[in-house]
Formats: sequence, structure tokens, C-alpha cells
Amino acid sequence: MKSHAQRLIAKADAEAEALIGGIRIFVALSLGCMLVLILLQAEIIPKKEWVNILIASGVIFLIFFLGLSSLIMVFYKRYRPWMAWMFGFGDVLLIGSNLFLSVNAAKASTLALLATPAAFLIGLIFIVQSFRYRVKLQMALSLVLLLAVGGLLFRDPSELSDASTIAFLVHNYSTYPNIARIVLLALMAGIASFAVWRSTRLLYEAARGSELLANTTRFLPAELAKSMTDADLAEMQKGRREDLVIMFVDIRGFTAMSESISPEEVSRFLGAFRTRVTDAIVGRDGVIDKFIGDGALIVFGLNTDIGEAARSAIAAATSLLKSIDDWNDERRTANLNPIRIVISLHSGNVIAAAIGDMRRLEFSVVGSAVNEASRIETLAKHKDLSLVASEPVVEHSDLNLETWIDMGEVELRGRTRPLRLYSFKLEELSTSDESALQN
Repeated sequence: MKSHAQRLIAKADAEAEALIGGIRIFVALSLGCMLVLILLQAEIIPKKEWVNILIASGVIFLIFFLGLSSLIMVFYKRYRPWMAWMFGFGDVLLIGSNLFLSVNAAKASTLALLATPAAFLIGLIFIVQSFRYRVKLQMALSLVLLLAVGGLLFRDPSELSDASTIAFLVHNYSTYPNIARIVLLALMAGIASFAVWRSTRLLYEAARGSELLANTTRFLPAELAKSMTDADLAEMQKGRREDLVIMFVDIRGFTAMSESISPEEVSRFLGAFRTRVTDAIVGRDGVIDKFIGDGALIVFGLNTDIGEAARSAIAAATSLLKSIDDWNDERRTANLNPIRIVISLHSGNVIAAAIGDMRRLEFSVVGSAVNEASRIETLAKHKDLSLVASEPVVEHSDLNLETWIDMGEVELRGRTRPLRLYSFKLEELSTSDESALQN
């Protein structure tokens, strides 16, 4: 099964071929109209001119036919990637044949090959090929076209001063061939402008995609937003069992506080709080599962072993407590009430998965360890504690228990066996020793 990116490239490739087909038809119709006008205005057409007219008519018809064929293939979904090579080399063959027949019919030196108005079609081909998303094809067609033109130029390099060549040059720089050049130049200018407009639009869409991706990271964990291909999502939807550390964070008394301030102040306050939560886990391999009002659910260990996850979670928790302490100093200076938070840490085997359907997916962790971590937070709040960690977290992290208080075994609803808990000594935050935050 093709990935979303591969499907997009295939679709863009088919659209590019349809666009080139439309340009072929437009060029053929423009040249055809010009030829008809020339024939209508000419009073007498010499017999030798009919050869050139027939050659031009044949080339115009084949350009139209090639363009119509590519459009039909794309429209009826019969287009295949290899057809780009067929249509591309068809263009080269048409131009090369036209140049050769024009010189050969006039029995002129091939050194005068590029004097024909048809030589302007070479530039047109180079511009049109840029619509494709095929570097190898572009290089191959360019090389073949250059070799073909170079080969024709020196196929019969007779003197430019012979009568046939001079007549050929005079004819090709007369009024009607010059009109043809002007028409081809106008077509080249128009198609080149369209190519620039198209590239600008594609660049804008790419920039908008980058902007959307950047904004997506505001709603998804940054660690997950970087891997959002179809294959990644399919793998995430399967879910996986992981030994993770679960952190719950909550603000004490937020409901009462929010009722006494304006909605704008609530939004600004929560924004500042969430910034501090995010800053605390940056660089510690934590993933914010979700913010829930004034609280947050954070997991550690998606990309590390459980020991490193436990140490990172404790470091993040103590760092967040210190950040809130500093924030309270600022709030007191501004005559605002200080805030208090409660943090719980627990570890266990959970299922991490992208839950939902393709219309809406949400990364989440589920399992008894998550429920137990939530109940530990509730218990910590009731006991007026700021940070409580379960015994599994302590064991995995090799904590320095001098900075923690053993709360003993505690019964938790839904758990068959009691769980030993440890509370952090909040006064340890006042020390300048950084080890107090890490151990």
C-alpha cells in the first residue's frame, strides 16, 4: 500500500502531465491559427513553400495529438509514470524531425538549422519540462535534445554561402517566419510566467503546510507531531504496552480563584502555568499527554528505559515546583496571591496508542497505572502535599531518600494491594544545591 506522500506525488505527476498536455494543445492551436491567417493573407503561395507548409501542418497536428493523448490518459485514469518518458521523448522527436525536414527540404546546410522559427520550440520544451517532478527525466530529455540538435547541426555542415542555404536563410527571416517567432516568444513568455506563478503557489502551499505542522505541535506532543505519516499513525493506532512513569499536575483552589477574576485573566494565568509545565519537561523526554483545565497528564519513558524515565520525571517535578516558587515571588511583588500545585508520580505497565478514527485521533495512555496516579494526586491534595511519588518510581530512580518522607503503605481504591508512597520535603527547594532537584 502506498503512503500518503507517495499518493500525493503520483497525483501531482499525473496533474503535471495533464497540464503539459493542455499546453501542447494550446501551442498547437496558436500555431495553427497563425498558419491559417498567413495562408488567408497570402495571394499566391509558391510551390516550394507548400513543402514547408505541409511540414508545419504535420508538426502542429502531432503536437495537438500528443497533448490530447496525454489529457485522455490522465482523464480516464490510464496514466502511468512510464508514460511521462514516452510523451517527453515524443516532444523531442517532433522538434528534431521538424528541424531536420525543414533544412532537408530546402537542401540547405545544417549549420543554418537554428534559423527556423521551429528552433524556438526547443526553449518551449525546456520550460514545459519544468512542470514535471522528475529530475532524471528532465536531465535525460535535456541531454537527448542537446545531442539531437548538435548532431543535426553538424550532419551536413556545407558552406553557408551556397545558394540553397542563402535562400533558406532569407526565407526564414522574412515577414511570416518572424511573425511565427513573435508568437512563439509570446507563448514562451506566457508559459514561463505561468510556471513562476505555479511555483509560487506550490511554495505558498508548502509554507502553509509548514505553518499547519507548526501549529499542530501546539495540539500534539512535539515528539509525536514529527512522525505523522500514514504508516506512523497506523502503527500508533495498534498501540503498544510500555512501562512508563505517569505524572499528574494540578493547581490547588483554581476553581475558586477563577470565579473571582475575568475570563481574560484566567486564560492568561493558565497560559503562564502551562508554559512553566512545558519548560519543566523540555529536555527530559517527557510527553504531555494532555492539559485538562488547570491540570496536566504527562508521561515519561516513551523513548527511554524506565530507570531514566523515573529520574527524568522526578527532575521535572522538582524543577516545576521551583519554577512555581519563583513565579509566586513575582506574584507577591505584583500583589497577587501565590498559587500551590500538587504533583503525583507513579509507574506501571500501560497501553500507549492513538485512539479514535481518521477523522479525529488522540494520543493517550490507558491502564490501571494511570488511574492509580490520579488517585495518588487526590490523596496528596487531601494531605496538603506538593509532590508524592510511589514506591515503583523510587525503586527505578535510586532516589536519595534523605529528601523524601516515607508515608508508609496506603490503600488505593481499585488496587488489590497497598502501595508505599513517598512525599518530597518541600523545604529542600530552598537550597542552592542543584542535587536536591535531581535526587
